[in-house]
Amino acid sequence: MDYEVLMRIFMTLNLVDFVAVSWVCSSWRKVCQDHVFWNREVLDLSKLTPQFVLSTSRMIPFLKYVLYLSGGKIGSLILNRLPLRDRILINVAKRSRNLKRLVLPAGRYLQLTEAGIDKAMEMWEGLESFTITDSEIAFSILEAMGKYCRNISEIKITCHFSAKIAMALMTYVPRLKRLSVQSTRVNKDALVNVVDHLQQLEILNVSHSFIVGGNRPENIRVFSQQEVPNILGEVSRMPSTVISCEIFCAMCQAVLAWNMAYEGRNHDEENWHDDEIPSLRV
Repeated sequence: MDYEVLMRIFMTLNLVDFVAVSWVCSSWRKVCQDHVFWNREVLDLSKLTPQFVLSTSRMIPFLKYVLYLSGGKIGSLILNRLPLRDRILINVAKRSRNLKRLVLPAGRYLQLTEAGIDKAMEMWEGLESFTITDSEIAFSILEAMGKYCRNISEIKITCHFSAKIAMALMTYVPRLKRLSVQSTRVNKDALVNVVDHLQQLEILNVSHSFIVGGNRPENIRVFSQQEVPNILGEVSRMPSTVISCEIFCAMCQAVLAWNMAYEGRNHDEENWHDDEIPSLRV
């Protein structure tokens, strides 16, 4: 069958079927490796069934093979629900050195060490966008960004935005332009400090966030979204765009209820599918 005809047919396939046809013969595999399929391509595991992704014995070989087919041209990688250990992350990094955007799975799927994160990030020098989903490894990720990733322009944080994470942002990615802490727990002082110090920050998204001030049980205070302009009123330079909610909407209520019940744990993966910053949406 003609090469161009095969290309048009293969463009209609989902990822699993696309991989399947690449096994038919070498000529079909060559078509599947064409740059048309992979230039600026997004590999989104959230489009696969949970049963498939959670089967590590199937998912890891599948992911490696897809990255092989891409020839390292994947631009964005969304690792939805993938159980992620050092070995897997490093193997993925070896096969996606041109990656521009990485979205990690929710924190409960992550078993990464500082050494593993550092080794993987060293191979992703061109990263521009990162979604961090777990507070326990956030500092290690940001520290590695400071060493290897000079082009980081946007970060989304779906875990508890703490003073430690804010300090890491200020230290390791001081030229950040877009920051989203949508739908998560945010420490008020950490938010003020990071906005005050990130002098190139253009867009800040705090919509639906559960903003908390005070460091003792007797003086804890929860701030409404409508108070965001007042919270940031004393910073030396405001971002050109600050996104917050005008009312205490249904999502704000859900995030507050979840955090009160689960002590600040983030609202699972649905939490980061949407974002008021379009480039950070999944």
